[in-house]
Amino acid sequence: MLGPHMLRRLKADVFKHMPTKTELILRVELSPMQKKYYKFILTRNFDALNTRGGGNQVSLLNVVMDLKKCCNHPYLFPGAAMEAPKIPNGMYEGSALTRASGKLTLLQKMMVKLKEGGHRVLVFSQVHTHTHTHTHTHTHTHTHTHTHTHTHTL
Repeated sequence: MLGPHMLRRLKADVFKHMPTKTELILRVELSPMQKKYYKFILTRNFDALNTRGGGNQVSLLNVVMDLKKCCNHPYLFPGAAMEAPKIPNGMYEGSALTRASGKLTLLQKMMVKLKEGGHRVLVFSQVHTHTHTHTHTHTHTHTHTHTHTHTHTL
């Protein structure tokens, strides 16, 4: 009787004066730390990746997910996070945090230019822990951030 309901609103109805979305796809070089962990993931999983046709699909999906995490930020792995330089309060040291990720290095440069131009930016990440990494980075660069996390369960 009291089943789940879904409310659907269109962006055009809610934000009447919202500018059009601008999507920019850029190729970004991996940082040295990302390259190290990327190679480690491939080497550690060589047997699963090298099977012809009958490879374990679950294991291959796990490898792909680890590679995606590595491309986002190496500190998403506990081993890399342990290597990370930290300040006395236990948080990551800001410039090292940024340098560890090719994406964050580029994002930091873009944020400075966009802030100078008076722009507002929405950064969306599907990886919950990656959003926290962005927050630490922008705190370090004195950029105002608001992190909204939403857990979706079915």
